[in-house]
Amino acid sequence: MVIYSLIHLKVIKMNHFKKYSKPIILIITILFLLYFTVNAQTKIKDKFVRSYELGGKFLPTITDFQMYLSKYQKISSEFMLGYGGGIFFGYNLFPHFGIQVELNYISISKKYSIFPLSRIINLEYISLPILISLHSSKSKLVSFNCVLGTQLGINTSSIIFSSGFDPLQTENPILKLNKIELGLVYGIGIDFGLNKQKTLRIGFGFRCANGLFNMINQNNILENNKFYIIKNTTISTYTGYIGFSFRI
Repeated sequence: MVIYSLIHLKVIKMNHFKKYSKPIILIITILFLLYFTVNAQTKIKDKFVRSYELGGKFLPTITDFQMYLSKYQKISSEFMLGYGGGIFFGYNLFPHFGIQVELNYISISKKYSIFPLSRIINLEYISLPILISLHSSKSKLVSFNCVLGTQLGINTSSIIFSSGFDPLQTENPILKLNKIELGLVYGIGIDFGLNKQKTLRIGFGFRCANGLFNMINQNNILENNKFYIIKNTTISTYTGYIGFSFRI
């Protein structure tokens, strides 16, 4: 009974996280967009020199997608902390507006367990986000920012790790994903100048990325003893980051 309660509580927390995190982050991002747009219009008298920005980030990440226990049976799964890293290039066109292009790698996983069977799905992606970036001021000690854009994701690896067994299991899981993912990206962050010129900066933030299309192509007909372990779902990722950048 205690074990069931803990599992039920974990599922409730996951559902609440999925339900509220996306709209909250999106609302905050929109508010930042409005603030920086107004702020940019009221400070056009400030001296500004267009600049470039180069940097790198560490990307701890969790992901969400629907998993299946059998051909028609969905199952709740557990978040697992993934990791990643990337580099980015930014061009600050105006005092509070810029364009940012990134190249990232992430390794993400989800897991479900029904004693004595446990399965983990591990996915690896190379992503190319193209973002609009708005910030309070890159020349100040502290700068708030938000980003909004799209990203192209390339699936480089997809693996199922299974342990234990299910005596009633008569179907074998198949993992066959689309190689290309297109998604919407939005997020917020804060960075701090580390030198006198405020050109060397350390940043912290949070990003959401939501896939726009089904993760798999289900046109292929499977044999009776096989099923898609992922289907009828899009992928979402939730990423914190810490990074360094240098403005030139």
